[in-house]
Amino acid sequence: MLIDEGKLKHVLVGLRSEYKRDWIKDRNKIFENLEEASRLLLKDELNEDDVQRIRALVEDIYCKRITWGTPDMYTREDLRNLLEFAQKIEKSNFDYMFPKVVEALEAVRIEGVKLATLSTLMSIVNPKAILPACQGVLGKELQTYFGFEPFWGGNTDYSKYSIFIKTIRKVSQELGIEDMAEVTYYLKHFSSSSFRKLNRNCDEVCIDVGGENILEILNSLLKNKKQAILYGPPGTGKTWLARRYVSKYAGGRYEFMTFHPSYSYEEFVEGLRPVPVDGGLNFVIEDGIFKRLVIRALCEALIPAEDDISKTAEELLELLDKIEQGYNVYCDYSRKKRELWNQILKMDRKDLKSLFENSASFYLVIDEINRGDVSRIFGELITLLESDKRLGEKYQLVVTLPYSKEPFCVPPNLFILATMNTADRSIALIDVALRRRFGFVEVMPDYSILEKELLSEEMPEDIRKIRKLAVDALRAINEKVRELYDRDHQIGHSYLLRLKTADDATKTLKEIWYHEIIPLLQEYFYDSPDKLEDVLKSFVKVEKNNYEIVYDLDFLKALEELTKELG
Repeated sequence: MLIDEGKLKHVLVGLRSEYKRDWIKDRNKIFENLEEASRLLLKDELNEDDVQRIRALVEDIYCKRITWGTPDMYTREDLRNLLEFAQKIEKSNFDYMFPKVVEALEAVRIEGVKLATLSTLMSIVNPKAILPACQGVLGKELQTYFGFEPFWGGNTDYSKYSIFIKTIRKVSQELGIEDMAEVTYYLKHFSSSSFRKLNRNCDEVCIDVGGENILEILNSLLKNKKQAILYGPPGTGKTWLARRYVSKYAGGRYEFMTFHPSYSYEEFVEGLRPVPVDGGLNFVIEDGIFKRLVIRALCEALIPAEDDISKTAEELLELLDKIEQGYNVYCDYSRKKRELWNQILKMDRKDLKSLFENSASFYLVIDEINRGDVSRIFGELITLLESDKRLGEKYQLVVTLPYSKEPFCVPPNLFILATMNTADRSIALIDVALRRRFGFVEVMPDYSILEKELLSEEMPEDIRKIRKLAVDALRAINEKVRELYDRDHQIGHSYLLRLKTADDATKTLKEIWYHEIIPLLQEYFYDSPDKLEDVLKSFVKVEKNNYEIVYDLDFLKALEELTKELG
């Protein structure tokens, strides 16, 4: 196999979670540039200015290191045939057309012009179907990660390029990404530090609860309850676990968001939004993030129905894509939604249920769910979340939404996974209605993870000693916090995981201690300097109910003494 599908899926899921908002923001401009470049590229005659303009339009999108050639190159019959074939590829005819494109690709013989250039030109005329094999997209780090030979250079293997495109197309479609331009956008970011940070320790760390893997617990809980919350003190890896879960199970069909005190029903479900029209403003009813995801989950499940409802679902998805790209098609979108709901409500409940049994799953990940006013944000949807009140289920419940007056019901293939920081708000204070509809999984500090990740027997003894001191100090502090405050305000193990890649263990531990752990403890004990001193010992100096953090001391020795005193 040229490229490992599991690795590719892992890469695309990670990059998509990091860059999807950027893609939505940039894609209109990207397609405008590609459309203009395509018009120039397919002209009967090109001049040097045309070639330079094409280059300027697409270099930031793809790459700066391909051979653009001279204007007469673009009028050659073999290249024109290739671009015309490439332009004709569509989703419905891909299996038939792509082999013809590869044949046309092999037939092009222009001195110095290789696959990197030809595939880039193909992607300009059809960015939705063709991914360019140039260094700007398939860079060295990506080659190293997947272990494949570059497609550019003297020995071009077109059959390998064909396999590569088909594999990427297959995996991206499994993730709900139909557009190769979107895949191109993500892959060009592979070498960024944010991707490496997102996936740091991703394959190595395994967090258990009572001997069971949390991801497996979540999977079982979500199948039964449809909603789950990961809760625990800060730094225990709740958000990381949520991302890891959707990376493994969601196949890319998810949205990630964070609640905050001012977040509202209008942003989550639906509300009025001003839209510029003819020099003025018009107010439209815009779907929020949850409602849009519901529409996507519905349509994906209904498209295989192969009747009128399938066509309506497909058309509705196209309109939703246009709205998310910034086009003002709200009237058509609203009309098509009503049409779909009318068709849904005429269907037999058992037929509906059978459609959803084999449908793709969609996930909404809500970080810091307890920071928002959950009852106000969810509104009447709280009741609709129950598994037996979902679309096609035994007690299916359809409501009329207050702004749009549209029917609404939550499909069974939509799941909610949330995180909750118990240092902000205890689980006991969460609305009873919410608690009844969510399953809860507690994530507490886990020192076994730190011992596994930081305390290898093979490492130099001086580094191992510092790391062990860090783990022991965290354990001692948490015991004291449990005694003076409560178990929900402990400090999570993830604060120390940065030591694994630190070049200078002492310097990194000092940064973590003074700039992450101590500020958190200051917040916990802001009105109790004496308790803060009880926890931090010589790191705090208290005088007349005031305190100062002490920096001028032998850091490792002070940490060792603190550990002994608290231990």
